[in-house]
Amino acid sequence: MWIVVYVAEQKSTAHHIRQILSDEGVLVKIRCTDDEAEHKDGLYEILVPQSEASETHSILMEHGY
Repeated sequence: MWIVVYVAEQKSTAHHIRQILSDEGVLVKIRCTDDEAEHKDGLYEILVPQSEASETHSILMEHGY
């Protein structure tokens, strides 16, 4: 099961967070909350497997998120 661990307000921020988490070996998905905003800024959910949520929160805190 995938769980939302962060909501980014910009697409660039979402991709930056995905890169940080991927570099740490975490599986990551990004989901736009608005289908019409997919190609511009909007709200983007960062999702990880539920089993990696605790580790992900630690990684995000280390990077100031």
